[in-house]
Order: sequence, then C-alpha cells, then structure tokens
Amino acid sequence: LYVNPSKLPIVPEELDIPARDGHQIPAWYFKSPEKKSKGILIHFHGNAQNMSTHFMFLASAPTHGYDHLIFDYRGYGKSKGIPNPKNTVEDGVDVLKWVKKRFPDLPRIVFAQSLGGAVALKALSEAPTEVLPDALVIDSSFVSYRSAARYILGGHALTWLLQPLGWLIVDNSMAPDGQLKNLPSIPTLVIHGTDDSVISYSQGKKVFQQAPRPTQFWKVPQGRHTEFMARKKFRTEFYAFLDRLFL
Repeated sequence: LYVNPSKLPIVPEELDIPARDGHQIPAWYFKSPEKKSKGILIHFHGNAQNMSTHFMFLASAPTHGYDHLIFDYRGYGKSKGIPNPKNTVEDGVDVLKWVKKRFPDLPRIVFAQSLGGAVALKALSEAPTEVLPDALVIDSSFVSYRSAARYILGGHALTWLLQPLGWLIVDNSMAPDGQLKNLPSIPTLVIHGTDDSVISYSQGKKVFQQAPRPTQFWKVPQGRHTEFMARKKFRTEFYAFLDRLFL
C-alpha cells in the first residue's frame, strides 16, 4: 500500500467483497460525514499502482456529500490471484451487485478512469439490469484495447504495459466496443484531455459515441491523462453535475 488508510482524514471502512469464484475483492469505503449521503461513487481505477493512490481522485467526494467505494482488481495491492479478461469483468459485476445489495436506496454512480473505463463499460454490458448504476462517469478511457495499444506502443507510455492488467490490450475479446447499444438509458458524462499522452483524445470521442444516452462530453483543454479532477473548475462542475441528477 502507498497510503496507510488509518492515517487519512476520513478513515475508510476496509472491505472484502466476495466474488462469484470465492475470491475476496479488497475495497475501501469512504462514508460522507453528511447525515444523509447524496449517492455513492463506485470507482473503477486505472492501470497503474492500486486503490491506495487512486482513491485521491475522489478524496473530495465525502465532503461534497457523496460516499466513495474503490476496489482493487486481482494482482493489485492486497488483491490476490491472477487477473484475466473474464474474471476482471466478472469482479466488476460482482462489486455492482454487492453495492446494490448493501445500499439499495442510495443513488449509485460508476466513476471509471483509463483502463477502468473499459472494464466498467464491459461489466455494465454483462450486469443484470437491476444493478446498473443511476449515472456513469468515464474519464480518459477507450472502447477498443487494440486501438489503445497502437497509441500506447507508438508513444511514451510503455511502462503502462508492465502493470498487471497490461495484457488486456492484446486481447480485444473483452473490450466493450460495439456492445453498449442495448444498455438502458443512463445519464453519462465522458471526459478526456486534449493532451493525453496515454490514451488518445480521439478514443475519448469514441467512448462518447458509444456510451449510453443521455451523454455529455467534456473536453479538457491541454488536459493530460486523468487530470480533470485536479482542476478546480472541472471539479466544481463535476459535483454540480451530480447534484443536478440527485438533488
């Protein structure tokens, strides 16, 4: 772990979410200090490091009234086992089922970044309708592993391939490309920076074209990979977007 959760301003509840094959999915749950939470953000993080760093993208969520749950894929952090295309997506579905069962009356928002966006979109295409989220946010992501691989291999993000889920880019069988048209209507926000050197801006536009409707696209001028939450203007508008949906 990169951060000791017990030292954080809001100490998360450390969870083990059961997967269908008996695997335990490690997760952190940050409860909003508000008496009644506005909703819960389910965080599918990106490829590098693990949830003990990625949670920082939504560290401001609890103070804005939103609970935040982030989990680790197999091979990340304390998550045991070996990831493969099938079990990674299945774990995503099982997390969605668990959150729906534990928080049946709370609005659920999937927040997915980079490779986590592709995993989340594929999981949504396979999940039962009753566990689908009430909103979806996709940041700096893609729908085709092969297209993403061509960009990564032609650039400077080769260390991305060395992470536990780097193998996904050579296997397009679990990519969400072309498989989202049957999803029901889900308010969706797609975000991508114009200067993303890991996943091209054009890939973000393809996510927007295939994402469930109604959909908004936010262009982040000179934005780098997964950078939008670091900008106060976008961070403020992000929570305003959620508030318009759930208040």
